[in-house]
Amino acid sequence: MYTSEKYIKESIIKIIKQQFNNNLDFQILEDTNFNDIDIDSIDRINIVISLEEEFEIDIKDEDAEKWETVKDIINYIKERINVL
Repeated sequence: MYTSEKYIKESIIKIIKQQFNNNLDFQILEDTNFNDIDIDSIDRINIVISLEEEFEIDIKDEDAEKWETVKDIINYIKERINVL
C-alpha cells in the first residue's frame, strides 16, 4: 500500500477532529500537543482504533502511549507503512 505523507497527515487530523465531533475551537497542526487538546485515555483508544482501520495496521498500546503530538503519529504511521 502506498500512501503519501500529505494523505497520512490529513487522515490523522480528520480522525482526531472526528473524535471531538469536529467541535474543536482551533486548528489541529503537526505540532499540536495532546495535552493542549485534552485527549484522555478513551479518546486515545478511539483514535488508535480509527487509525488501525484507516491504515490497515495494528498499533500496540505501548506505542500509542508514547505519542505526544500529531507529528509523533505521522512519523509512526509513515514508519509502519514504509512511506519515506
